[in-house]
Amino acid sequence: MSGVPRVSVVVPTLQRRELVRALLDGLARQDVVAPFEAIVVVDGSTDGTAKALEAASYPFDLAVIEQDRSGAATARNRGAERARGEVLLFLDDDMEPDDALLKVHLEAHDDGADVVVGAMPVHPDSPDSILTEGVREWADELAERCARPGYRLEAKDLFTGQLSVARALFEELGGFDQRFTAGGTFGNEDVDFAHRVVERGCSIVFRPDAVSRQRYVVTARELLERATQVGGADVAATRLHREAVAGLRAWSLLERPTSWRARSVLAFPIAVRGMMVPLRAIAVVLVDRGLDDGITRRLFAQLHFVHYWLGVAAAGGPLDGDVVRVLCWHAIADLRGDPVLEAYGVPPARFRRQLATLLTAGWTPITVDELLGFVLRGDRVPRRSVFLTFDDGYEDLATEVGPALTERGLGGVAFVVSSLLGAE
Repeated sequence: MSGVPRVSVVVPTLQRRELVRALLDGLARQDVVAPFEAIVVVDGSTDGTAKALEAASYPFDLAVIEQDRSGAATARNRGAERARGEVLLFLDDDMEPDDALLKVHLEAHDDGADVVVGAMPVHPDSPDSILTEGVREWADELAERCARPGYRLEAKDLFTGQLSVARALFEELGGFDQRFTAGGTFGNEDVDFAHRVVERGCSIVFRPDAVSRQRYVVTARELLERATQVGGADVAATRLHREAVAGLRAWSLLERPTSWRARSVLAFPIAVRGMMVPLRAIAVVLVDRGLDDGITRRLFAQLHFVHYWLGVAAAGGPLDGDVVRVLCWHAIADLRGDPVLEAYGVPPARFRRQLATLLTAGWTPITVDELLGFVLRGDRVPRRSVFLTFDDGYEDLATEVGPALTERGLGGVAFVVSSLLGAE
């Protein structure tokens, strides 16, 4: 298949060599006339994925990009940058596309759609477990809901398991927010992107005949780890899109958790984590062996619940706080010996220790927008919120403050004395 591709299939992958090969074999069977390409971004895999794909031959252009472990959002953005097609189709690495997948997505875009999603049933070869059953029920319910006559697709219906978007729109929206999966964590980069799509008023179409089947091979331990990461990602999404997510049950709980179990995890996260260790070991073995009894289900459900709220706690907790502490620094420099300014200086090493101590102790620095919402609208903020400020505008804002905050993903406000630019 030659010519400029109309569709670029972007696939981020981690440690799933054989699944990616099955995905590409499915693309080789596509019933589509238009040329297309596939871009696989290997996100820190050590299983030989890149070498295996580069040695293979396919009837379409294939690009393989390797990067250090950076997360799915970064991988998808890198794939999109490399893409040449006018339509970007994002697929998870555990998807096996039906023969008509690309054809159906193109038809929907030709009919005026900006964003297209399809059905993602569980592949019949997936391991038989309560985890697979749960995903199967979720996928079937999602497809049934989206296919209802007159149903208007919302952000909660869009997932990068299978999602196509006009390339120009993707670039206008700025791609995926890489903060959500930085360092290889899991959760909500697609939900965040979906909110921006909906807020833009884009045409979103569900095509039930666009089918990719998920080979669900996530282990019990991996799912529990993801639950913790999703808890943190839900806090981040709620802080970014408070109004948009207010109606979603999982995130509305973060506004004011009522469950005594959730409150217990938030109050004693370290103790709860220690108590879970033996129970988790037992549950992982039972679930991965395929047991499907009431005790196994209840035990794993409780562990999943606790892992989720541990993630919430680690990310600053629910948005139910009504106090913000404002911290103020002046010069981030060693001014010992200066008779006037010594009291206004904090040496750079001490400043970095202060930031580390704040974060370790569970304080959550908030943004300017969150502070304004708190002051002007009475919005709730994370528990133990702090706002970081810097007076006077010393040169060390660029040399010390900026790098120290950037390393930790933090921000702040500087009050600069404009009439003294360049003065000492």
